[in-house]
Amino acid sequence: MEGRTRAPYPAGGGDPFLQGVNGVGLNGGPPTTSRLEDALALLDGESSGSSRLDGLEAVREFVINSNGLPTDDRLKQRLFAIACKCASDQNSRIAHKWLQFIHELASQYGEDVVSSLQELLPVCIKSLGSTSSSVRKASVQVLCACAKVRDHNPEVILRGISHGLESADERVRSEACAALVTVYSSARYKNAVAEAVVLQELVVPIIVDRLTDPSKLVVGTAAQALGAVRQRAPDAFQVILMQLPPDTQRLYTSVSGASAAPPVAPP
Repeated sequence: MEGRTRAPYPAGGGDPFLQGVNGVGLNGGPPTTSRLEDALALLDGESSGSSRLDGLEAVREFVINSNGLPTDDRLKQRLFAIACKCASDQNSRIAHKWLQFIHELASQYGEDVVSSLQELLPVCIKSLGSTSSSVRKASVQVLCACAKVRDHNPEVILRGISHGLESADERVRSEACAALVTVYSSARYKNAVAEAVVLQELVVPIIVDRLTDPSKLVVGTAAQALGAVRQRAPDAFQVILMQLPPDTQRLYTSVSGASAAPPVAPP
């Protein structure tokens, strides 16, 4: 995991945030749970942007030096809860950095991260509506990493994304359409049958419903998303399409005819 490049601290000095962790900070000392707890306590009560970035360095340093996440479940849950809080920061730079960190964790310690999906999914869905493309991309990367975790059903992630389609914000609905296909395409499935079931019973029906969305932005994204599905699994998509009501088939044909369908590549 890469941290930010820092200039050397003066002798006897150091990062103000890290100095406050257990009196001496994480820099230069062995990783201990008490130091991590102190860092999390400061993060939980600190709203300063710079402190949240410094706090990220403290937490990341603990994970690196410990070669993993805390073994104590209570402390691990607290770490994820505070990470989700910081990833929801209104400052897009802070939110982006913390989402990147969560993505790193999900890529290396996926089983631990998916256990906190109840807190994580709402954060990612909300981030889909960010005005920052970096935040939106990082959010989808987190979702993709979670959907790749071995022995975890990606349907949980996809259903979580589908909640974004009920948002009052058209940007969230639009991004959720695109994210649904991106995550579906990058997910790890038990077998081909399991993937086909998810496509037929979840992904396509949910996106098809958005073809009647009052927002032209959402309708256009839904048409592109369905086009991407068709490119990925043309035979399966055609079978699903033929099972839809005739009016829905005609609606898809009319909308997709006016909308390009570039492939949605996993980030």
